[in-house]
Amino acid sequence: MLTTIGAFVGIIVVLIIAHEFGHFIVAKASRVRVNEFGLGFPPRVLSVKRGETVYSLNAIPLGGFTKMAGEEDPKVPGSLASKRIGTRILVLSAGSLMNVILPLLLFSIAFMVPHNLVMGQVLVEEVALNSPAARAGIEPGDTVLSINEKP
Repeated sequence: MLTTIGAFVGIIVVLIIAHEFGHFIVAKASRVRVNEFGLGFPPRVLSVKRGETVYSLNAIPLGGFTKMAGEEDPKVPGSLASKRIGTRILVLSAGSLMNVILPLLLFSIAFMVPHNLVMGQVLVEEVALNSPAARAGIEPGDTVLSINEKP
């Protein structure tokens, strides 16, 4: 159960990072000033300022944010609101686009990695008591080679 919860939280964190990174990278490429790139919600646990951007790790790992200058005020230099409508749409939709790109990328990589799969073999894991399989003498660990003489 804890493994499942840990995997779920891990996947959510990766999705959040990818989503917010999408907003961040497109905003930077569009010359929108990013004041803060935060993972989690405040209070802050750790922060580093590089250039004009504060990179923060926050205490509540249920989300993230990309805080851009002047999101609603076009008078602020380098603000999102001062950019053309196409740029604003691109910056705002970049997070969702990353949520589409990331799984496609991960599944593509997963299918390219060789796996040692044995095809065409069925292993009996368990047999119910008094079932037809148990009466026929099938035991856990047996390998089914054919059914009705068909492999």
